[in-house]
This record gives sequence, C-alpha cells and structure tokens, in this order.
Amino acid sequence: TVDVNFTLDIEPDLKVAPLLLIILVENAFKHGVERVRKNAKISMQLTAKDKALKFTIENNFDPSVTAENRAGIGLNNLRRRLELINPNRHHLLFTVSDNVYQAQLTLNGND
Repeated sequence: TVDVNFTLDIEPDLKVAPLLLIILVENAFKHGVERVRKNAKISMQLTAKDKALKFTIENNFDPSVTAENRAGIGLNNLRRRLELINPNRHHLLFTVSDNVYQAQLTLNGND
C-alpha cells in the first residue's frame, strides 16, 4: 500500500512536452516505495504559473535495500530531452535526506 498525495496549482494554457514528468513518477515507485514494506509514501506538487512550471516529487525508501549503483537510462533520457526542448530554461535537482528522495524540475517558458 502506498499513500499518494498530489497537489496542483496550475494556470490554463501552459504547454509541456508529452510524458515529460512520467520518468520522475515512475522512478518514485520503481526505485523508492516498491521496496518499502511499511508506510510507503509519495508526494507530488505541480505548480504552473507565469509561463513557468515546477514539479516536485518525494518518496520515502528503505535504506537497508541496496539499489544498483548505475546511471539510470530514464534519468539520462530526461536530461537529454530537457536539453533538446528546453535548453538553458530548466533546472533538475535531486536530494536525499532522512530516507526521503526528492526530485525537483523547474521549466521556464519563453519570454
């Protein structure tokens, strides 16, 4: 069982490349809560205002379960897509703290 929380605050008419956020959501399940036996949680926030988008996703994980230490093809593909479709107009940040993994993607629109 996974407790999923999703909040959004969006303005209409903001365009985002199809399936751009799916890699981050998939990773939260596949590399995070899939291995948690109790109290698995995923929290997502999506804000889209003034031609900018901010997506934050957090998931807890079990630190006793070792993950493979290899670069994931999904995140590499995401970075490449961002460079192609939003060059110099995006920021992707990953943090780990207290058994919580957070990914944050910010996209700035055209001026």
